[in-house]
Amino acid sequence: FELSRESDFLRGEANAANALGWTWMHKGNLDSAVFYLLHAKNIFTQEKLEFDLARVAINLSEVYSKQSRFAEALASALEAERLSEQLGNIPLLTDTKRLLAILYREKGEYAKSVENFQAAIKGFEEQKDTRRSINTAISLSILLRKMDLPDSSLSVLNRCLRLLEQEENLYQMAMVREHLGETYFMKGQVRASLAEYEKAYALFVRLGNMADVAYEAMVVGKAYGSLGDFGKAEEFLLRSYHLSDSLGLRNYQFDASSELSQLYQQTQQWKKATDQLQLTLQLKDTLAQNMQIQKMSELTAQYENEKKEQEIALLKSNMELEAIKSRRQRQLQYFLLALIPVLVGFGYLIFNRAQL
Repeated sequence: FELSRESDFLRGEANAANALGWTWMHKGNLDSAVFYLLHAKNIFTQEKLEFDLARVAINLSEVYSKQSRFAEALASALEAERLSEQLGNIPLLTDTKRLLAILYREKGEYAKSVENFQAAIKGFEEQKDTRRSINTAISLSILLRKMDLPDSSLSVLNRCLRLLEQEENLYQMAMVREHLGETYFMKGQVRASLAEYEKAYALFVRLGNMADVAYEAMVVGKAYGSLGDFGKAEEFLLRSYHLSDSLGLRNYQFDASSELSQLYQQTQQWKKATDQLQLTLQLKDTLAQNMQIQKMSELTAQYENEKKEQEIALLKSNMELEAIKSRRQRQLQYFLLALIPVLVGFGYLIFNRAQL
């Protein structure tokens, strides 16, 4: 970034600023990210570099979204969409459609979200990017269930299964199976749901993804409980509870504990039900306390961000002063270089006059 500024290489400076903005975003310094991304955007706009401008608009939208500045995030994403369409650039447009789908979902505009998810899936398929196509399709299936459209969710997930028959991606296969289980459970088809959950569970065990194993054991146990197989239900719920405890996954542990408490009540094991309910309430208090700690951390981060904004303003001022100083130094150098021939010529004239 500094080398580009010193040599007046504007595109290099803008690309470096874009990269710095993206890096600061991943480090959690969102205000610094916005500062550098806006700096890059100004140069790309000045130089009329539309492809680069679309890229930085996507990045800005991501950062604004993380800051919950959804109106600005949407405006930036729509700018990226317009530029991508003008350029006819499918990869850029596909990334933008995925981003717009997420933003419209957060705003509660589900119809627009579905439309953009579908466009993104189509774009990824055209690029032969099966992995991202399936990840986007899973997000769409979750949204369709939220919209109370389980049959549409099933259609999307079954298409993912057909695509995965040509790919060796066990993790994605497990995720699709899990969401098929969720969809069948929502439809009240518990046996079909259990079959999908168990396939997902077996795949996660094979992959060694223990956090996913803990969650899957919980939903398998819940499905067995719904079918009245209380022995199997208890086995899987206890497995989920203890594994979640060892991994420190308090939210999964709370869910498993809640299911166990209800199971013991159904089977009239009152002592176990009482003990488990007490554990569930303790976990609920722990989760609430963790939320309070997280809230305090967010407030602290907000305070730190305000200080950083002042530091960024100072940095910007210093950068502008350095740029002015650098320009003046170059102007002086150019003036001196231009003056040398004049002095040489003037000296020659004086010398020539003396000779005459």
